[in-house]
Amino acid sequence: MKLHFDSNQEYRIEAIRAVTDIFEGQPLSGGDFESHENIEFFR
Repeated sequence: MKLHFDSNQEYRIEAIRAVTDIFEGQPLSGGDFESHENIEFFR
Protein backbone atom coordinates (compact mmCIF):
# COMPACT_ATOMS: atom_id res chain seq x y z
CA MET A 1 0.00 0.00 0.00
CA LYS A 2 1.38 3.41 -0.93
CA LEU A 3 0.06 6.51 0.83
CA HIS A 4 0.16 9.88 -0.87
CA PHE A 5 0.35 13.09 1.16
CA ASP A 6 -0.55 16.31 -0.60
CA SER A 7 0.82 19.20 1.47
CA ASN A 8 -0.59 21.80 -0.94
CA GLN A 9 -4.19 21.46 0.10
CA GLU A 10 -5.66 24.93 0.46
CA TYR A 11 -7.09 24.43 3.97
CA ARG A 12 -3.64 23.39 5.23
CA ILE A 13 -2.01 26.45 3.71
CA GLU A 14 -4.68 28.72 5.22
CA ALA A 15 -4.19 27.14 8.66
CA ILE A 16 -0.42 27.65 8.50
CA ARG A 17 -0.90 31.24 7.38
CA ALA A 18 -3.32 31.90 10.25
CA VAL A 19 -0.75 30.76 12.81
CA THR A 20 2.25 32.50 11.27
CA ASP A 21 0.34 35.76 10.81
CA ILE A 22 -0.04 36.00 14.61
CA PHE A 23 3.71 36.59 14.88
CA GLU A 24 4.05 39.04 11.99
CA GLY A 25 5.93 42.15 13.07
CA GLN A 26 7.20 40.63 16.31
CA PRO A 27 10.94 40.79 17.09
CA LEU A 28 12.83 37.56 16.52
CA SER A 29 14.59 37.67 19.90
CA GLY A 30 15.07 39.76 22.98
CA GLY A 31 12.38 38.30 25.21
CA ASP A 32 12.72 36.61 28.58
CA PHE A 33 12.64 33.22 26.86
CA GLU A 34 14.69 32.25 23.86
CA SER A 35 15.24 28.87 22.31
CA HIS A 36 18.34 27.76 20.47
CA GLU A 37 18.73 24.84 18.11
CA ASN A 38 21.06 22.30 19.66
CA ILE A 39 21.44 19.25 17.48
CA GLU A 40 23.59 17.46 20.07
CA PHE A 41 20.68 17.57 22.53
CA PHE A 42 18.60 15.28 20.31
CA ARG A 43 21.26 12.59 19.86
